[in-house]
Amino acid sequence: MSRKSTVDYHTGYRYLSSSSSQLNTLFSIIKVLGYIALYWCCSITLTFFNRTLFRDYEFPLFITTLHVAIKFLSAALIRWFLHRFCFCSCCTTMCGHQQNNERDRVKLTWSILWRKIAPTGITAALDISLSNWSLQYITISLYIMCKSTVIIYILLFGIIFGLERFVR
Repeated sequence: MSRKSTVDYHTGYRYLSSSSSQLNTLFSIIKVLGYIALYWCCSITLTFFNRTLFRDYEFPLFITTLHVAIKFLSAALIRWFLHRFCFCSCCTTMCGHQQNNERDRVKLTWSILWRKIAPTGITAALDISLSNWSLQYITISLYIMCKSTVIIYILLFGIIFGLERFVR
């Protein structure tokens, strides 16, 4: 008597029976919980590092600006490198073709950049800068409590702007 084997191509897991299905579900739950724990540890470590750094150094906005500028230059360099010397999925050598062979590289006009991308970038920069600046004046517990309420505000603004539906 052979067991029927099916493959879920979305997750890449092979399901043999209900017991192995439950095992895969348990494995997925443990993996997600591991990612959450890793994120939480990195977030708390970064908060304490920033608190120590900004307590001793009196220019948090300069550090944040320098950090964002380095990220921008790194992203531009990586994007240029991938466009100039990409590795195709069909071969192992550098061929100079675009990464997606069927599609052209996305080119953004200045109007799209200013109308659609700049507001998000400015808001994110203000969030990071003001959060880092606030670490000089408030305790870490208050900082973490304030950052935890962001999820509630995202939900409320999503309901106000019609991105989310309020279901009773």
